[in-house]
Amino acid sequence: MSISTYYNNFTEFRDRHNSVLNTWANHLIVIFAFFIPVSLGGRQSTLFLIMLVFLLRGNYWEYIKEGLKDKLVQAFVIYFAVHIIWLIGTDNFEHAKKVVHQAKFLLYPLLFITFIDKKYIPRMLGAFLLGMLVSELWSYGIYFEILPPHLHDGGQGTPQSPTPVHHHVHYGFMLAVTANLLILRILNKNDPLWLKVLLGLFFVTATANIFINAGRTGYVLFAILTTVLFLLVFRKKILIAAVAACTIVAVSFVMAYHFSDTFTKRLNLTVASVKSMYMHNHYHSSLGTRAFVVISSKNIVMDSWMLGNGTGDQLDIVRNNIKTIAPEYKRMANKLQHLHNEYLTAILQFGIIGLLACLYIPYQLFRYPQEDSGNKSMQVILAAAILCFSFIEIFVHGQGALLMTVLLLSLTFRNYIIENAVFSSLNLAGIMKYGVTAVLIEIVSWYS
Repeated sequence: MSISTYYNNFTEFRDRHNSVLNTWANHLIVIFAFFIPVSLGGRQSTLFLIMLVFLLRGNYWEYIKEGLKDKLVQAFVIYFAVHIIWLIGTDNFEHAKKVVHQAKFLLYPLLFITFIDKKYIPRMLGAFLLGMLVSELWSYGIYFEILPPHLHDGGQGTPQSPTPVHHHVHYGFMLAVTANLLILRILNKNDPLWLKVLLGLFFVTATANIFINAGRTGYVLFAILTTVLFLLVFRKKILIAAVAACTIVAVSFVMAYHFSDTFTKRLNLTVASVKSMYMHNHYHSSLGTRAFVVISSKNIVMDSWMLGNGTGDQLDIVRNNIKTIAPEYKRMANKLQHLHNEYLTAILQFGIIGLLACLYIPYQLFRYPQEDSGNKSMQVILAAAILCFSFIEIFVHGQGALLMTVLLLSLTFRNYIIENAVFSSLNLAGIMKYGVTAVLIEIVSWYS
């Protein structure tokens, strides 16, 4: 049999089974959504399977061209393209490869819009929230020493910092966004009372989990996003919105200060760090490092603001600059793994063009035309979260913040390409199939 005959047979098979492949992909995205908070290996293995289905389905360029018609997808692809184009100017190709590897997650909205059938969206969101609930229970188990520590990222995953999978900065982001999505659901949906009560309890546990972890980013984001959410939902009653938001935030912080030793220590440490910076110009702390990196980089920004320095070169340049202008902070410079600031990272690598490409993502989230008020509110929350998070951490990093964002925004597109995925209501048998599949994927990931 000739190659052309094989190809024709494969094409006929692929076209005949297009609906089946799309159905598989939607089920896999449901499982991926669950894995985001609870398993790095499971997440990677599931994405591999999704990509495999994408290859088997064929017609890549047709799907990609259709996906690129969406302005929000374009925003993410543009920022990824900037990372690729500026490889031309890199002096540290090894680090540049790592940066591009992290940036590839910016392409996932393009992948997801070519697969998601809107019938599956509630299930995908539910799977993610279930994953967050599992991660919370895991976190509480570590915190109360019911479960053993799950060490990762150095000293994390202990009772003092009970983040089960992700770094506490990213986990705080995930919890803060989740807590606000739960408030949004309670306020906007006409759910039965029993469901509102369960969602309210979930909100309480998610909020409490923010404050037993060491990530100060979560504390700040919770306060900002809660305020944004209430002003958004009750924009015609600004005073009521402000009072409600301030009450929730104040009660949460007061209770955390009295009942969470971790929060109390982190708050006191923050106050001490700020005093040390402003009164003694002393930057030897986590917060001080973030501040000093920005302050000491002003001269580099002024020299390279137009075109930047090239993909992946920002770290070497900042390290060398610190050693030159402040030799006493040489140790800080050597320990830097990244710049803790997406805006600074963008402008040092790509100049003003890269910074604008970075800001184009939250800009599109804010202005994206949306008929569904719930989806619009979710997009505004995500935009506010990205803008705030990027001041104190790099956003383009393959951890929870970026992955959570690309998943959730992928559930809010106006138009999806696929409508032929087979869908049936979820029953006990369906739940068991998802469970067995997730377990098998997780086991395979241990040996891959």
